[in-house]
Amino acid sequence: MSGCEQTALDTRLEPERTIAENIMTTIKFVEVMTVDGDNPPSKVRNRHEAYGIAAERFSAVNGAIKSIKGDMAQLLRTLADPNYPALEAVSSLCNSSAAAAKVIIEMAAEMQRTLSDLYTYETVEKTPPWKNWPNRLKMTSRKPTPPMRMNTNGGMRSWQLRKRTHWPSWRTFTLQSHTRAWTKT
Repeated sequence: MSGCEQTALDTRLEPERTIAENIMTTIKFVEVMTVDGDNPPSKVRNRHEAYGIAAERFSAVNGAIKSIKGDMAQLLRTLADPNYPALEAVSSLCNSSAAAAKVIIEMAAEMQRTLSDLYTYETVEKTPPWKNWPNRLKMTSRKPTPPMRMNTNGGMRSWQLRKRTHWPSWRTFTLQSHTRAWTKT
């Protein structure tokens, strides 16, 4: 059983496989050109920066898709009028599709670079904060704050400092013609 392995049968046609391989090669090439270029981008250190980069690239892709959508609408308008030439609309659609492919490949290369940077930063073992506390205390130049003064009033707050007594108990007794109330002290 040690010689058994599970394999997947690739049923795509040869040109489709070649296109997919060429696209991956192109993405790697654009990534290398971006990183090794004259003005290399800074390293991505956290997921917030990664989201910012992805959102910026996503808006560029949406702009390219919007251009394709406009060219498709122009081609649709040519269907109703047989005298309207469709060559311009198809040519424009071809150009916008190529521009969109370029933008999408740039986004894929940027996400590949972001992925490798994030993997580097998130897999490095970080020192837990409690291990850095003694070093932080040694490096401080200000005096430590004295502890808070204990409440010496027996745990009572200022509004509780009055004399503790029970509520007065009311008693009634009858005099000759009326009822009178008095308090016991």
